[in-house]
Amino acid sequence: MAHGLRGDALQDLVITVNEAASNALEHGGSTGTATLVEDGTGVQVEIVDSGGTLEPYHLDRAPDPRAIRGMGLWIIQRICRDVTVDHPGGQSRLRFRVSSGVASGDKGDAMPGSAAEPLL
Repeated sequence: MAHGLRGDALQDLVITVNEAASNALEHGGSTGTATLVEDGTGVQVEIVDSGGTLEPYHLDRAPDPRAIRGMGLWIIQRICRDVTVDHPGGQSRLRFRVSSGVASGDKGDAMPGSAAEPLL
């Protein structure tokens, strides 16, 4: 168990951090930092890269269904909560939250597809 997460929530964390870090390395100037903070109800993730090219509209862009790449941000947006992009000091900063799904037992505010609320 990592940071109090297990099962689907842990899987969500691994997938989304991998996607965000891969994007930072490929599109963000090849350098950056990843910060993960566990708070008892989930993990807050922050990925900062030196490229400064990530924009908020990238989060809402639907991938081409025929594509085999270009789905990372779309996946993050579907799995995570509180997904934001900003540019401190000319860098790109992507923040998102992976919920443990166990804090209140209430699935009412979970995003579809998150660990707290399965797609099917």
